[in-house]
Amino acid sequence: MTLEGIMHYLGFVQDVTSEWDIRAMPTFLFIKDGKQVDKIVGANREELDKKVQHYASASAVVTA
Repeated sequence: MTLEGIMHYLGFVQDVTSEWDIRAMPTFLFIKDGKQVDKIVGANREELDKKVQHYASASAVVTA
């Protein structure tokens, strides 16, 4: 990767982290319809599993 490519990538990362208020790694964002509905900061496996199950089951509901 060229220096120009690296600088472009770093600018992109900075834009994304600023837009979504990411201050630590890992950060897990739950996004629906382009809006953040939940967030987990840090490596909490139990919390992540719980939220993934919650949002996966919520999106499986189909309304007619």
